[in-house]
Amino acid sequence: MATTTIAQDLDTLSAADLLPLSQADGSLTVHAFTSRIGRVEEAFEAAYPGVDMIGFDMTSTEMIARLQNEAAAQIGNADVIYVCNAPVVLTDLPATDLIAPYVPPRVADALPDTAQPRLLQQRVSTKVLM
Repeated sequence: MATTTIAQDLDTLSAADLLPLSQADGSLTVHAFTSRIGRVEEAFEAAYPGVDMIGFDMTSTEMIARLQNEAAAQIGNADVIYVCNAPVVLTDLPATDLIAPYVPPRVADALPDTAQPRLLQQRVSTKVLM
């Protein structure tokens, strides 16, 4: 998926320059598979006054279904998703353009190559059934 012209323009701005644009937009919608999103929301809104972070706590299965249903209805509601379920996330969702990786160029050099696969990973975890 190509980076849009507006994203390229925004990539040239500093965080201080981006804040008034974000405040004018008013909100940031984040879908997350963790109840900790409430604490993230509080910290985000304290750090970026005037930007309402709308956090949704749901399972990855619910989130994937919601993304697919919203796409079918031509609704783009999520700005950021924090999701697990690697088989679906790494194959199905990018293949249908439901999600796309994005790392701002101004921070890309600070991330190791291993943190920049097809989709930006925050962490890798494993679950084992015994």
